Amino acid sequence: MGVDVFFVISGFLITSHLLRRPPRSASDLATFWARRVRRLLPASYLVLAATVLATVLVAPETALVPTLREVGAAALYVENWSLAAQSVDYLGAESAATPVQHFWSLSVEEQFYLLWPLALLVAAWVATKRRSTLASTAHVAILALVGASFVWSVVATATSPASAYFITPTRIWELGAGAALATLAATSAWRLHPALRVPTAWTGIALIVGSAVVMSGSTPFPGWAAGVPVVGAALVILADVTRGRGSPRLVGDLRPVQWVGDISYSLYLWHWPIVVLAPFVVAGNPDLLDRIAILTLSVVLAAVTKPHVEDRFRRHRGRARTTLFVTMGVSVAVGVACFFAASTLQDRSDARLDAAEESLDQPCIGAAALDEGVDCPADVPLILSPADAAADKPSAYEDDCWESPPFEETTTCAYGDVDGDVRVALIGNSHAGGLLPSLQELAEKNAWSLTTYVASQCPTSDALWEFESAEA
Repeated sequence: MGVDVFFVISGFLITSHLLRRPPRSASDLATFWARRVRRLLPASYLVLAATVLATVLVAPETALVPTLREVGAAALYVENWSLAAQSVDYLGAESAATPVQHFWSLSVEEQFYLLWPLALLVAAWVATKRRSTLASTAHVAILALVGASFVWSVVATATSPASAYFITPTRIWELGAGAALATLAATSAWRLHPALRVPTAWTGIALIVGSAVVMSGSTPFPGWAAGVPVVGAALVILADVTRGRGSPRLVGDLRPVQWVGDISYSLYLWHWPIVVLAPFVVAGNPDLLDRIAILTLSVVLAAVTKPHVEDRFRRHRGRARTTLFVTMGVSVAVGVACFFAASTLQDRSDARLDAAEESLDQPCIGAAALDEGVDCPADVPLILSPADAAADKPSAYEDDCWESPPFEETTTCAYGDVDGDVRVALIGNSHAGGLLPSLQELAEKNAWSLTTYVASQCPTSDALWEFESAEA
């Protein structure tokens, strides 16, 4: 829920800033983007570099390739699309979380920062042609965008929930909600009655807290459910409360709360890599003391990063275009380097797997080592690395025999003797698919006709399943 609130606040603040200083030229756009780059990227690159190093030092070999791939995506700020692509893969959907998975929300935000000034530049041109204000023109367009994105979010959450959580079109309405509040404030003298401000603010806070308490990982999200924290955040912004009896500002003005707010960006960057990598350090699930240590380390690193990295680069006053060119170069270089390293490591893993397959006919491999006529040494090295496990899949994957959601057509593959008298059907999900190599060998030896009917997320059952949304 915190991400949804974060999106609303970001949309409000950035749009308010752009309305006060609307972009009217390429130079204005470069200045805006350069400020965002100085504010956000140095700390994120530091965390990405530290995460790769920590993964090499403490994580198992199996974690390195996926981490490098996602660090590359995070450096290019397309991590949300990378995770969406993985989430629709049945075998990838249950993969362990990587240390940079939280960069998906930062990717959505950066994509918003890239496109939003361009959208307002177009809105400014339209406003000039229509002889209206930028805020009023943008307000209408933003409301249309929010409506379209929200509908997309609801439909995608119902039909493709795995990818809907990450992709930008299903999230842009949350940023747009904050942007709509900014244009409303700029176009209207209307303000909430003072007597209603405090109750409105507390209502918004209650919606945010309530959604965090009531909703769980099984709640379809974003879709309709995301409306609760988004409306809550919008009410808090709309209330625009000042100090006074019963005001939430009394809590927000506390020095510790403000200090946490100041380091919140760095804290967000650091906390997730530490959470993901900590179990490898403590060799198990962290206990209470371990969790306290995780929190403490996250806060300490954030407190150091804020003044020495965030503030230092934010205050730098270089040329905007130079800043952008350097940043683009670094981002592309880091992304390409990470993808190249991941590809190289994967190629080595594939080569080991090929060597292992070629060695299956050797006398001292597997059950053949039990043959009485074979003299096998006791120090035969282990051929496979745990990192090769992900590539150890039945031929049904390579032969593209799988049906995947939304199951629009039936996909089958035939093995063995297709005209054989004995016909065998392999039906089920990936568990059934795991039996294919053995059945395939039996079919070839015994002239069976083996046909696969395998589908992701679709186990066999002798019961009749009926779904509420199914058509008669």
